[in-house]
Parts: sequence; structure tokens; C-alpha cells
Amino acid sequence: MKRKLLSVLMALCLILTLLPTAVFAEELTPPEESGEQQEEQIKEPSTPEKEPDDPEKEQEGEEDLQPSDGDPELPAGDGEDERDPQTPEDGVQDPTGEEIPENGSTSVPNEVPLQEIILLEESAVTMEQNGGTTEYDSVSAAIDATQAYNKDTNKGLYTITLNENLAEDVVIPEGRYIKIDLNGHTLTNKESHTIFNNSTRITIVDTSAEKTGVVDNISHGRGAVYNNINAAITLQGGSYTRSQEASTGSDASGSNSWYVLKNFGTMTIKDGVTVKFSDSNSGLYSSLIGNGWQNSSAAEAGSNGEPKSNAGGKQAKLTINGGTFTGGQITVKNDDYGELTITGGNFKQPGESRYAVYNANTATISGGTFTAESTVVGSDYFAGGANTGKLTISKGTFTSESSGTAISMGAGADLTLTGGTFQTQGDGSSYVISLAETATAEISGGSFPGAEAARVVNSSDAFRDGYGVVKNPDGSLSVGVKDESAEAVVIARDGSRTNYLTLSAAAKAAPAGSTVQLQKSLVLTSGISTVNYGVTIDLNGYDIDGTAVTSSDGAVALKTNYSSKPVDGVDSTMRLINSVSGQGGTIQAKLPVSVKSGNSTIPLPAEIGAGVTLEVLEGGTDAVKLDSSAYLLYSETAADYIANGGFRVSVGGVDRIYGSYANAVSAAGDNAVVTLLHDYTGSDKIYSGSRSGTLNLAGRTYTYTGSDAIVDVNYENVGLTIQNGTLMGTSPEADGAQVLYSNSSLTLEGVTVDVKGEDIYGIVTNGTNVKNAIALKNSTLNVPNGNGIYFPSTGTVTIENSIINAKYVGVQMCAGSLAVRGAQTAITVTGEPTQKTDSDGVIGDGAAISIVEREGYQDLGTVTIEDGTFQSAESVDAVKAYAFNNADKTEEAWPTAGEVVSVSGGTFSAEVPEALCQDGYVAVKDENGSFVVGKDPAKTFVAQIGDREFTTIQGAIDAAVSGDTVQIKPGTYAEDLTISKKITLLGSGAGEAGTILTGTVSVAADGVTLDGIWFQQTYSEEDSKDQGACKLKTTETGTNLTIQNCIVQRMTGTAIPYGAIVHYGAAEGTLTLKNTELIAPVAGTADEINSASPSVIGVAAWAQTGENIDEAWKLVVTDCTIRTNGFAVFDRWNNATYTNTTFTGLEGVEGLDDIEVKTCYMALNNPHANDVTYDHCTFRNMRSWGMLVAGEELTVTDCTFDGTNQSCAISVAYGTIDKCTITGNTFDLSGSGSGIMFSGAVTETSTITVADNTFKNCSQEGGYCVNNTSAVEGEQVAPITVTGSTFIDCANKYLNQVNVEEAAASDTAYVVSGNTETYYETLAEAISSAPVGSAVYLLKDISETVSVSKNISIYTNGHAFSAANIQCAANYYVRQISGGYEVYYSAPSTGSGGSDSDPSYAPILNVGSGGSVKVNPRTPEEGDKVTITPDPDSGYGVDEVIVTDRNGREIDVTANRDGTYTFEQPRGRVTIEVTFTRTGESAFFTDVPETFWAYDEIAWAYDNGYVNGTTATTFSPNGSITRQQVWMILARLSGQSPANMAEARTWAMDNGISDGTNPGAAVTRQQLVALLYRFAELRNYANGQRADLSAYPDAGSVAGTVRMSESVIPPLGPAKAVARALRKCSPSSRVRTDCLRTRQCTTSIPAIQQKRTISRISVRTMTTPNMSHGSPKPPSAAGAMKRGSCMPSKTKMIPLRMKPSVSQTPLACMRWRAVWGV
Repeated sequence: MKRKLLSVLMALCLILTLLPTAVFAEELTPPEESGEQQEEQIKEPSTPEKEPDDPEKEQEGEEDLQPSDGDPELPAGDGEDERDPQTPEDGVQDPTGEEIPENGSTSVPNEVPLQEIILLEESAVTMEQNGGTTEYDSVSAAIDATQAYNKDTNKGLYTITLNENLAEDVVIPEGRYIKIDLNGHTLTNKESHTIFNNSTRITIVDTSAEKTGVVDNISHGRGAVYNNINAAITLQGGSYTRSQEASTGSDASGSNSWYVLKNFGTMTIKDGVTVKFSDSNSGLYSSLIGNGWQNSSAAEAGSNGEPKSNAGGKQAKLTINGGTFTGGQITVKNDDYGELTITGGNFKQPGESRYAVYNANTATISGGTFTAESTVVGSDYFAGGANTGKLTISKGTFTSESSGTAISMGAGADLTLTGGTFQTQGDGSSYVISLAETATAEISGGSFPGAEAARVVNSSDAFRDGYGVVKNPDGSLSVGVKDESAEAVVIARDGSRTNYLTLSAAAKAAPAGSTVQLQKSLVLTSGISTVNYGVTIDLNGYDIDGTAVTSSDGAVALKTNYSSKPVDGVDSTMRLINSVSGQGGTIQAKLPVSVKSGNSTIPLPAEIGAGVTLEVLEGGTDAVKLDSSAYLLYSETAADYIANGGFRVSVGGVDRIYGSYANAVSAAGDNAVVTLLHDYTGSDKIYSGSRSGTLNLAGRTYTYTGSDAIVDVNYENVGLTIQNGTLMGTSPEADGAQVLYSNSSLTLEGVTVDVKGEDIYGIVTNGTNVKNAIALKNSTLNVPNGNGIYFPSTGTVTIENSIINAKYVGVQMCAGSLAVRGAQTAITVTGEPTQKTDSDGVIGDGAAISIVEREGYQDLGTVTIEDGTFQSAESVDAVKAYAFNNADKTEEAWPTAGEVVSVSGGTFSAEVPEALCQDGYVAVKDENGSFVVGKDPAKTFVAQIGDREFTTIQGAIDAAVSGDTVQIKPGTYAEDLTISKKITLLGSGAGEAGTILTGTVSVAADGVTLDGIWFQQTYSEEDSKDQGACKLKTTETGTNLTIQNCIVQRMTGTAIPYGAIVHYGAAEGTLTLKNTELIAPVAGTADEINSASPSVIGVAAWAQTGENIDEAWKLVVTDCTIRTNGFAVFDRWNNATYTNTTFTGLEGVEGLDDIEVKTCYMALNNPHANDVTYDHCTFRNMRSWGMLVAGEELTVTDCTFDGTNQSCAISVAYGTIDKCTITGNTFDLSGSGSGIMFSGAVTETSTITVADNTFKNCSQEGGYCVNNTSAVEGEQVAPITVTGSTFIDCANKYLNQVNVEEAAASDTAYVVSGNTETYYETLAEAISSAPVGSAVYLLKDISETVSVSKNISIYTNGHAFSAANIQCAANYYVRQISGGYEVYYSAPSTGSGGSDSDPSYAPILNVGSGGSVKVNPRTPEEGDKVTITPDPDSGYGVDEVIVTDRNGREIDVTANRDGTYTFEQPRGRVTIEVTFTRTGESAFFTDVPETFWAYDEIAWAYDNGYVNGTTATTFSPNGSITRQQVWMILARLSGQSPANMAEARTWAMDNGISDGTNPGAAVTRQQLVALLYRFAELRNYANGQRADLSAYPDAGSVAGTVRMSESVIPPLGPAKAVARALRKCSPSSRVRTDCLRTRQCTTSIPAIQQKRTISRISVRTMTTPNMSHGSPKPPSAAGAMKRGSCMPSKTKMIPLRMKPSVSQTPLACMRWRAVWGV
């Protein structure tokens, strides 16, 4: 059936092609060219006398044909005959080239051959609306299916898309909302206009990639688009043509000519549109585009076929924003009532004597390119109101290619020209702009390249007053302000200059980065403003008199426009300068300068030059006013310009001045310090803004005249601190300060607040707030007629040495906590109590301090009063605590007030109730009738917070607030303690004479620190049954816990799972142990202990829940000793790090006679955790594995496994091994089996590094140094490679898939190239064999010199070696890199600075810790300027930069302002030394104030790198020092440089200083004496004399070895001095500063004469003219310099690195003195 239908269709098509074409023809009856249609003549501009005739004098032959009577929207009746096209003359050919028959029929121009007929499944047109798509056969059919737009029922856009070329007459009715997409196809008419539009919401686009869409017309008297009156259309794409255009001249239409586009409504043409006639005919008879009526009078009369202009509102609007327009008798013709706007596009008129643009009414051109053979643009005026002849040009390029005239204005026409470029190609005889005699013009701009000044325009009156032709720097001409008329010149960034009549106009026109330069002194009547950022106003030696300026902006307002934005790459600073020194430069006005940003979100910087003088006239206050976004770059002069206030802050290292505190701190960021520059009086209060910061009043007064609060903390999560000055409110309604947002705070330090109003507040918060903080420190709050502090929100109030004077109440707490301390605190209330009449707000109860329990208010915390004077109103308690009945407004008793209020000090005007006094404190009446609260002499106090003492430890803990330190006095305490806040519990030392806790300590808060305590844990039988039993433990809410300088010891062997510490924790957290000894014995046989799996440090949460909830928990153990016969650590610890920690058994622990098994079962059994690190740890006395761990991120470095272990040192087991690194360790396997055993799954994806280890004494049967016993199901076991290790007396090195690359004892270095290591006996051999780019690693110290002639790296591996040992070949240089040196090649210089043979020298860099350094050039030649750029790390600054030449002589170095250093390169290599030091608040320790007795000694030791702190901000001077730290100090003093604590231990053992045991243990007093004595013997300081100790009662407890050490040492030796200082204290106690905090520490350790200087500690030479033997307190380096007693030369101090710990104070003191002459 389908085949039959196809055959019928094809036959029908064939028949149709055989029919005569006349069958399809319709009559076309265009008017004859000489018929009734009246052709309007072009209104030619008149020409001036004696000028050449204007070429534009031809008649326009354009026909005014309109749609036939068949077109809708055109009424029938009169004039139809004129509108009907007439038959063309005989013999005229149609566009196909065939002759038109006499009967008027024509052939169809677009026949389709049979062979091109195909069957299409796609319809000709698709239309889409609101997501639905419909298919149509034509555009007209689709339009017929549309409905009028209705915002309620039909507001969707109709999109009609062409899918093929179509020929039809498209008529769009009114009210449609349609977009026609040409889609790359052609829409051609049949007989009328191709598109006839009557609607107002029509758009034509072409979305095809090739942009080949066309709207074409082929009929005489018809256009591609006809836009009717009151219609609106936008052409957004496509080409618009008349492909059959046949005109041959201005009077010959060829019977087929008309406009391509005709507009009587509103038409917009956008970029991407092309309008032309055809490629073969540019159109000579009709205009390309017509806008408006050709003859509006005839149209109104209905005689010319045009629509009546009155019906169209007498306006036709054409806007062209872009596109390409070519040809036509006139390219764009703006006719009667036409309003033409052109902002862009390319307009080309190729015909002679024809315009590109012709205007008969109103035209505005602000862009585009216009080219014509003759005159480019013409404009004429005709009387009657339809033709004003007004032409405005501000921009564009206009080129006449022959006549020389760009613009021609007819009689009566008017031209306004402010810009544009006008180029002429004529002989120069014509004027570029030609004006008829009666034409008018105002020309104030434009460029005229190639023209002569006299030929720019033919009338000198055409220029705006003050303007004329000026010559540009390049010689071209333009119109601008004449030099003699200009008030100012704008100098652009490229140096071009533009004159302006007024300063105001110049400022507004000035682009970013330009300068506005005055040309004369001025008297202004109004202020001026710039539009753009980055404009400089140069007074240029002239003055501005702003006396007559009345606006608030003043005379010179450095102001930007709202729409402006800073330009990338251009400094946005607004500047006011005077470039002529000593002349002019004065601005006088009531407000000379106001800096304002039009956009408040964009910062506006301003700078006023030194040569400018700002004079403030009577009635003014400030020379400069800054708005919220503006700031002034600081200078001393600029600071004085803001006489009233001004806020200085540093932003990025540059000081700025802002108009308010909030703006200043917002720009600088959190925690900025803002300084008030001058006293302030005004209505601007101090807002905190959204950033935390500090306002330093700098002793000045801020007087607020408004009626709100002087200070307003107006954001959440913001803290404001105000310091050093006075805040004064003058209004009777002004409060002192308000904090009305949650999580915000206000601190006053050294501030006086003075507010005078009635019933006001000194400081007030909001009852709905949470976590507010108010603090008064050394401040005064004067509220003589109001209330002091009213605090109804949660949070804290702190009053410290401050004064409050109030009338109704001093401080009233209805919620939150209060702390009052300081002897200078005084709170006085002078008024009588007032009756409360409402339920909310302050209660004027007359008390100095009142604490009120109120229904509906938030909870009260704690109130502590420690000191001060408190005066209430007469007959009122100074401290009142009561409940308030909101219903009947009465006070009621509060029985539990004592649980909230705690008074422990102070003087009160009335007796403080006993219930309010802290336990152990009483109120006693003195001789003046006042009541003084003090300690009850019958009570014992065991703890304190600051100076406040407590009778119980728990009482102190309960009274503490977050951040407090609770100090426990020496003694043994059995209290069970619960810590539920972030505090530090500080004991008196972990020793017999210190603090011992035997009760349970439960930590139930985050961030708790336990310090200096001996926890002695004993257990009952009931305790042993508790799976979570432990005397020291966290609870579920305790996450991060730090235990430092403690002993945690189980005193019995009860077999509970956890021996010392148990961490329940929350979902995550960190347990940190520092310098702590853990002792946990377990009772039973070895098998019983092993099966019980008890651990010293345990995680209990999983044991309770059965779930592994602890994956995020961390363990950090540093400088500790863990002793147990069970597990040290068992299971469940992720991210664990152990540093300088010893794991061992119970040997040497007293009181464990009942424990038969004393070896440690295992340091670690950790099958579940990952990311575990051991660094510099020691494993001793293990009866099983040292560690049994999972291989997920395991790292073991620089550890020691000694020969006392009985089994495998490391067993990596439990599943697939992911990443394992074991490097630099020492394994003594004399008592055990294997060193390292891999029993977990080693696969090809495993990353295993076993390198640089030392294995000793591995000879036991079945034992191996490294053994890979792993099994991988279904896979090949991957081998393990062992590199760089040393095997000493090892019979069994490796087994099972282990590849060992080992170093012989004689090897000096090895080379790493790719994955291969090769060992060599000499460094020279290694370097010779090393491939280019490889690395050489040293195995021992090197003293000889080696030659290098290739690019390689040499890593020292901690061995002695320096750049001086490297002799580089020509053009090779050496530089220091991390861990060693790099030799690299640098080609010889070929620049103009020297010949090819000029040598260059790469410097040797010696860079200290705390930063990095860049040097430029990297290989300078002699005479080059070399720049050193240090880059300190955060918290560091540059200390010294020293450059020495190859002979060691110091070279002059210049320190530059930008932070760089420069020097001139001498002949030969130089050495550059750069050291860094800590800066800012972290530069020294918060717990070592300058008043501390050992401040100078600690500062010296820290400054010279000998000690660090326990944290970035604390030194922890109270406590003990570890044995290994003393070893390190003594080794350094002896001239050695141990790389780590292990080397220091080796040195101490080798030299008989110590046996090397217990490296992390604290040093007892007698041990320190013994160590010092042995050191003195080593250094030959000791003699044979002995001191008599019998007079001391505890002499019998001194060990014999120590009694030996009490020999007499020469007067300068340190040992005797320290021994004398220690004699009066118990020999078994820990070394503590309280034993040394007598005069003995500073007198008995004598200063040491200079003649014995230790070079390893200092290579700095110091002269000390005031230093003598026996000086009571030697100065520190810094302190001595302050006092002028010490002049250090330029040297570098070699740091004595020592792990910081407690009791560093006396050691620092000793080391200071040691450097002066051991």
C-alpha cells in the first residue's frame, strides 16, 4: 500500500512540473516610475558661500509602496489605487532573467526539479510553548494557532522554528508573544511583505551554528520586515535581504525595489544581524532601512499609502545596537517623526553621493563604524514639527572615502558633538563638518586625524564656549578645552592630557589611575567628586578656596560613583597631592576633604601628600571626614587632619586611619588592636562590628552625645576589649555599654566609664542571651544616678581591682557567674533601695552585690568574692542573696544560696552571712565596724586557686572556672575527685614530698590537664570485679586529657584489665602523656597474666558496648616510662605516637615483693589500630614481643630494643599490611628470637620500608633479624627489601622473601639510584660511580675533601660533613639542602656584564630553623648586587643576616625597608648565615614574667636556643628534669653534639656519667649531684677533698655514690655550687624549684670567669667589663645589653637542644653561668 501511495505522489509531482507557469502567477501591479506615486525629493543641505557644491543633490527614487488591499490591518477605500502595484513595462525582465509576458504573468522563481523531491518525516515548522511541541506546514499556520498573550491565562512564549526553506507571506496579528527561529533556513515571501508585524512582543533569531538564516523578499514594493504602527519587533539574528532587487539608479527602480526593513513602530536590531539588498545589487533606488514616514502630511491625508502618523503616536523608534548594514540609496534613513538611536554596528555606503545615515528628525549616535564614499551622515530640518533635524554624536568612527565631509548639517538643523573619530580621505578642500548658514552646533569633543585645524568645521561659532581645536601629543587634532580656558587637566596613565573647563568636570571624567591637575587657583561654590577609583588630584602649586561651599561634602570630596569598581591592576587609592614644592597646595573650607565610597561594600583608600595644607574654617572640626568604607593611609600629618577621633589600625603591615572602630577592626580582621588618635566628641557610639578586637583609647576621652549606649557589642561571637582611657556619656539617657547578643564579650582594662543619667546602666546584658562575658580590670564605672552592672544572661562577670560607684545596685546577677578579686576592688552604692513594680529588669535593692534567684530567668552559676571593699546602702547587706517573687514583687529567703555564693575575702559594710562564706572562712568585725572575711585559723587548707585557698581539693575544683589552675599542696589525699570543667590540676611534684592522690580521679570534661601528681592506686576485691575499674579515668564526656610530670602507679597486683589509666572518652579525643612514669603490676603467673591481657593504658568504651567506637581516638606519649608485667598498651588506639618513651618491666620498683613475674609481657598489642608511630623509644625486659601490631601506617624510627627482651622485637601481623616504616632502629637480639617479623599479609600493594637499622647478636636458633612469614591466600607473597642496615654478630640475618642490601663495617657511603643501593668504602668512589641526579648517603663522619663534577645530592645522615669538604669542578656549585648538600651546574654568564669566562659563585647557605631563604641571583658574579629574601615561618622573625667571604671576613649587608637584605658579591664564594627568632606574644613564656627570680637566666637559655617551652607559650619552670635531658646538657658542655637523646645516653654511658637507665625518669637531688660530680671528674674539675654531711639529719639516706661526689671542686666548678644549693633538702626528693627558690640559687652557683669559655656552646665573643667572680646574678645576653654591661659581637649561638620539662629553671640558671667559664 505504501508503494502505491508513493507512486501516485511522484506522478502527481511530475504532472505539476509540466503545467505552464502562468497557472501559478498572480498579478503584480506596481506603480509606474512616472505614475501617480509622488517621489519625495531629498532635502539637500544648503552649502556655505564659495564652497563646492554638495554632491548629495540627487533625487531619491524610493517608492513608497505599501501592502495591497489583500493585506490585513490596512483599511480599504481611498488611496487603494496608489497602494496597488501596477504592471511593469513591456520587456522588463523578472529576477529569473525571463521576460515578463504582456499579460503581466510571471514565472515562479523557486521551482523545484523533480529529482530534488524527497519524502520528509519532519514537518516544515515546529512550535513549542510551555514544553509542548506541535508541527505545522507553514509559519502562518503556526501563528494562526497562537492566542493573544495574557499574563494570567497565556503568558508562555511561542517559539516557531523553521525546519526547511519556506515561501509565504507571514502576518503576525496583535497581542502575540512569539519568537521565530530561522534555524539556518530561508523565509521568502510570495507577493507581500515577508513578515508583516502588528504585535508588540516579537523576536526573530537564528540559532543555527552556521548562522545562515535569511528573511528575504522578492517582490516590488515589498520588504523583508514591515513593522506596523504601535508594533514592536526585535531582530536578534539572521540576514535580511531583497534578493531580486533590480534598481539601477536613483531614478530607476528596475520594477523591483523597496526598503529591506521598514519601521513605523518600535524596532530593535542587535549584534549578529546582517541587512543588505543582495550580493549583486547594493540598492540604488530605495533606502536599506526606513524609519518613520516619508511624507507624514500625505499619510495623514491618506494619499500615499503610509499608515496615519497620528495613529502611531507620531513616533517611530529604531534602535541599532549592532550588526552589519550595507548599501541602499541611504543605508539608514530616519524620516518624519523618526527617533533613531545607534550604539554600535558597521554601516557601509558604497554608492557615490549617498549617505550612510540620513536624519530628518531626531538621531543619537553613541557608537559604530560608518563609512561612505561621500558625506557620511546628513541631517536636515523642515518646518512642520515632523522634522527637527537634531543630531547628537558622542562616539563612533566616521570615514568619508572621497569627499572629505563626514557630517553635513542642513539649514536649521542642530548638531551636538561630544566625541567620535572623523576621518576624511579627500583632498582637504572640504570641511570635515559642514554647517549650513542657519544650522546650529555645539562641538566639545571628537578626534580629527589627518585634518587641518582650519578644515575641521566651517564655523568658529560651532564650538562650545572654552573649546576649540587642539593638537594632541601625536600631532593629530581633536576638539577639547583650550589651554587658557581649562581649570584642570586629566593626565591618563599613558601620559595623554585632556583639558576640562571645570575641576568638577575633570574629576568626574578622570579614569582610574589618572591624575587631575589644577591649572589655576580656584574659588568653589560646591564640592567636587570623582567617579572612578584610583584618581589623584594634584593641586599643582595652586590653591582652592572653599569658603562659599555650603554642602557637607566640603571642597574636595574624594568620592566614587556607586556603579564604579576598582580596575584590576590599578591602585584604587584616591590621592590629594601638591606636585610643586613650596608653592600653593592649600585647601580651605569648613570641611576640606570628605572621603566617600559610592559603594559601601568596596573599600576606598585615600592618601594626602606632605605638600598639601588643609585649613578648617570657622564652624568646621575635621580637615578630613571618612565614611564607612573609606580609610586614610597613616602619617603623622594625616593623623592630625582628623582632629575629632580617628582610629588607627595596621592592615597587612600598613597603618590606616578609619572613621570608626568597627570599620577599622572589620578591615584588619579578628584580634586587631585599634588606637584612638584624638579625643572624640559626637553622636557616633562605639560599635564592636563583626570582628573581635581591642580599642586602645591611648589615654584619650571618647565623649558620646547620643542617647543610646556609648559602647554597643552588636554581633554574636564577638569580643571587644577597650583599654586605657575614658568613656563619657553626656545624655541623661546614655548607658555605658550594652552587650545584647549571645556568645559576645566586653572587657574594660584601665578604663573609666562616666555616665550621669537617671535609672541608666553602667553595663547591661540581655536576659535571653547565652555565654556573655563582662570583665572590669583596673577600671572604674561611675553611674552616680543609676545601676552599675545588670547581668541577666548566662556567662561570666569578672571584676578585678576595679571600682563601681552606683546609686541603686552595684552588681546584680540574675544568671551566670561572678568572680570578684583584687584588693583595689571597691563597689559602693549610695542610694536607698527602691520598690520593684514590674517583674522584669533590675531590682534596685541597694546592695553592693546582689545575687537573685528569679523565676523565668536563666540559671545562676557560681559567685566568688575573694577581695575588695563593699559598701551598700544604709541597713542593706553588702552582699545579698535572695529569691524574688515575680508575682507580688517581694524578696524571699533562698535557702540554697550558699551553693552558689562563696566569699573568701574582702571588707564589707554589713556582716556576710555564714552560709555565703566559703568553707573555712569567717566574717570578723574590725575596729571600724566593718566586717572582714578571712581564713578560719582552725581549718586546714589543701588547695588553692591563685591566692584563694580551700579545705578540700574537690571544693577547689568545684569553685574553679574553665581555664583555672587548681594547685594542690604537698601531702597524701584520699579524696575521690570528679573534674567536670577544663582546668589544670597541679600538684606539688610527683614524689614523696609532693602531692600523692590515692582516691579515684574521674575526668568528665574536655581539655583537662593533670600535672605534678603521684597517683597511687590501691584496689579492693570489689574494685577488681569492675571491668572499668581504674583510679584514674575519663568518663564518656572526657575527650582530650593531658597527664604530665606525673607518676601513675598501681600499688598492688590486682589483676584487673586496666592498670593505671583508662580512657572512656567520647566519639573522639586525644590522651596525651608527657614526662610521666606509669607503673602497673599484675599478680599471678606469667600464663595467668598473659591470658588476662591487662594494660597500663586502656580504652574501656568498647569493652562496655562491644562496638569499635574509638576509631578517631588518639594517643600521644612523650618522654615517659611505662613499667608493667602486663601490656603497656592494649588495642583500640588509632593515631598513636610514642616519643622518647621507655617500655620496660617492674625491675627496681619498690614494694612489689609479692609480684613474682616482673618482665613486661608486651609494649603494645594493637590488632585494630592504625597510624601508630614510635620515635626514639626504648624497649626493655619484654618476655614476649616488643610490639604486636597491625601494619596500617606503622612507623618505628630511631628506637632501641635491648638484649633483655626474650622474644621478637616487632611482629607486624593482623591482616594485610598496608604501610610500614621501620628505620634507624637498634635491635640487640641476644636474648630474643627475631628482630622484625612480618606475619601479616605482604602483597604487591604493600608499602614497606626497612632501612638503616642496626641488628646485633642475632644467633639464637630459629631467630632472624628480619623474617617474612606472611601468607596471602591465593597470591604470591611479596618480598621485603632491607636497605642500609648494619648486622653485627648476626648469624641469622633474614628468612623467607627478604632481600637485604647491607653495609660492611668499612663502607663509608652508599648511592641510591632508582631502587638500587650500592655501597662504597670511600666517598670519592661513591661520587665517582654515582649517576647524574642520584643521591649519595654517608655512613660515617667525613673529613677529607672530595671533587665533584656532576649534578648529585650528598646527604649527611647526621654525620659530620660540610660544604667545605666539596671541591666543585668548573661551573659546578654547591648549596645547602635539607639534610645535606646539592652540587649543580650553572652555565657561565654570557651577558654584557662580562665575558664568557667571568666566574659565578653560588653561595653557601646556613639557615637556622624558623624559616627559609631565597637568594637572587643564585650564581652571582663578582660585583653583582645580591638580594637575600628571608621568609620566616609563622610566629618567627629574622634575627641576624651575616655574610662572610671565602676568607671568613664579614661583608657589609644592607637591610632594606621591604624586608630584604643586599650585598655586593666579592670574588669567590660567600657564606650566608640567616637565623630566625620567635616574635610577638609567643616570643617568651606566659608563666615566666619579668619579675620571676630566674627570668634573665631562662631568657638567655631560650634566646640562645638551649631550651624551648613545654608549649608555644609556657616554660613550666616548676617541677623536675629528666635524666636524659641532663645527659644532653652535660654532653654539650663537654664539647660533644649529640644528634638525639639516644646519642646523649651513649655518651653518658661511655664516659661513666650514668648507667643509661630510666632516661625519661625525673632526676632526684642526689642523682643530680652524682651526675655533676662525674662530669666534674671527666673535665678534671674535681679534687680529692670531701665534705662532711654528718650534720644533716637525712645524711644516712644519701646513697654512697653520692656521698663520694661531695668532693671539693675548685671555686669555679658547677658541681659544688649546685651541691651546696641542694644540701638542705631531702636527697631522695625530686629536684624542685621550691628547694632552690632561696638566695642560694642565685648566690651559691657563682658566676664563672671568662677564661674558660665552652666553644661548643657559644662561638660568640662577649666583652663583660662589669662581670666579676662571685657576682650575685650574671646578666642574660638580652639583660646585659639593656644595662650596657655586655656587647655581643656579630656571632651565631649554637643551640643546646634539650627537650623541655619541669625544673628547667635551675638548670637554665646553671647553664647561663656555665657559658661564662666552665
